[in-house]
Parts: sequence; C-alpha cells; structure tokens
Amino acid sequence: MSGNKLRINFKKTGGELAWITFTWIVLSVMTCGLAFWVHIAIVLVAEMIIGLWFLLQLIEFQTDNLEITADYVITLEGAMFASSNPAGRKK
Repeated sequence: MSGNKLRINFKKTGGELAWITFTWIVLSVMTCGLAFWVHIAIVLVAEMIIGLWFLLQLIEFQTDNLEITADYVITLEGAMFASSNPAGRKK
C-alpha cells in the first residue's frame, strides 16, 4: 500500500437512484406483458436493451456523482483532512 489517503464523497441521494430503478422495473414489466401478443424473441431482445439501458444509467449516475479529493495534511497524529467541508472544497 502506498499510504495515500483519499476522501470519497457521493453528491446525490437515494431518491434519484430509486427513480432510475423504478423506471427500469416498469419498463421490464410492460415488456414482459407484450409476450402475450408478440414473438418471445422480440421480448427477449427488448429486455436486453432495457437491461443495458439500466446498467448504463447506473454507471452514469454513480460516476457523475462521485467526488474524490486528497486535501489532507500530515501532522504528528497522522494524516488529517485539511477541511471539515464534506465535499472537500475550500470556502
């Protein structure tokens, strides 16, 4: 280990993630309901597209809202973060 200390802060709330998940569930249920009227292969392809969309939305949500900072100082007690601001920004 290199001993580097980093602060990781997540800027969003679970409500926005819940909305993405809810949308995915509704789209999946609606697509499965189509299985009665269309060929099952079409439904499986649609489910794969919806699953890929959901995965990309999750990755985008997580990467866009992560903040990694390294604003620390070395003291006699060890490494301490320089600011008490959770986002690590100087005011």
